[in-house]
Amino acid sequence: MFRIENDGPSLIDTDYFGSEQANNGYAFLSINAGAFRLLLPDSIVHFLPEMRTAHEVIVTRGQWTTSGRTVDAYELLFEDDSDTPFALNIMTAQSDRLLGASDQSGTGTLRFDVIVAPCAITLTLPARFRVSDTLPCLKPWS
Repeated sequence: MFRIENDGPSLIDTDYFGSEQANNGYAFLSINAGAFRLLLPDSIVHFLPEMRTAHEVIVTRGQWTTSGRTVDAYELLFEDDSDTPFALNIMTAQSDRLLGASDQSGTGTLRFDVIVAPCAITLTLPARFRVSDTLPCLKPWS
């Protein structure tokens, strides 16, 4: 696991960006104090323009079948009200907390930060969380 230093919902410092996982292009989702923080390695920062079209991020946890196996995962849907919003699926093993049905968003929203090296917030959006049996879900919030 990585060292994550928090100040409430803000990520202050981490050693993730120098890790083998970051060097291999794996994103990491840190969750604390009502905030999702997506740590984006250099090799996939080219996703940022698509992420920036969103007005909110819908985070869904469910079972995702990839490469012939089913894993517990998060779907990060960057909702832009289009027919094809940008989405990124990551295994829950690429996160530091497991959220469940009791954590689902009601009418309130959470915060979602996209963070790039060396720990700079490059995008902040409102977020919501839900649980689905399977992924991809890719549904707007209803």
